[in-house]
This record gives sequence, C-alpha cells and structure tokens, in this order.
Amino acid sequence: MEIKSIAEVVLERHIARIMRRCDSERAMLTLIDKLQPSEYVEGLRLKHTENLVKHSAALAQLQDEMREKFGRVL
Repeated sequence: MEIKSIAEVVLERHIARIMRRCDSERAMLTLIDKLQPSEYVEGLRLKHTENLVKHSAALAQLQDEMREKFGRVL
C-alpha cells in the first residue's frame, strides 16, 4: 500500500475535478452541435469552447506540477 502525502492527494483530487469539468464542457459542445444554427447557439459554442480551453490549460499546469513534485501524472 502506497502512502501519499496530503499535498499529493489534494493535487490528485483537483486534477480529477478539472478532468470532469473538461468532460462536461466536451459533452455540452456535443449537445450544442446538435442544435439548430443561430446566433445564440454560436454564442453558447464560443462560451463552452473558451471554458474547455481554460480548463484544459489548468489541467496541463496541474499535471506538470504533479510530475515535478511527485514524478508521475494521473
């Protein structure tokens, strides 16, 4: 059984939470793609694309931090 530091567990949970957010944004984009084209739908697509980019960047940063501190990535 591997014993982890509190910092490692907190970082793992934060990474998992952001991964779920990315999955949620991807799911929203999939649903948006099924809607009839309109100005409103384009606004939704833009908003959720921006959110996905933001969460993906945060995820990459946290994974780099995990790699630096603990030598592994989720």
